Amino acid sequence: MEKILAEVSVPAIGKSYDVFLPGSISVSQAVQMLNNVFAGLNDEYFRDSSQMMLCDKDNGVIYNPEDLIEETRIMNGSKLLLI
Repeated sequence: MEKILAEVSVPAIGKSYDVFLPGSISVSQAVQMLNNVFAGLNDEYFRDSSQMMLCDKDNGVIYNPEDLIEETRIMNGSKLLLI
């Protein structure tokens, strides 16, 4: 399983994290995984991952929740927003 190292910024808490994303999971699964991790750090901001999106920080492209991470343009060094 290939993992991709990306920087994920979370505007709701004003922080960024470097995370490894498995290439074989869907974008929606990645959002849920990230939500679960960040919920442990800041539970008042993360309650419903079904309303969250993952998008490219540089150009604002919102990734399709059904696409696999490896099918998107997400690659090592990508900067993402979890909104």
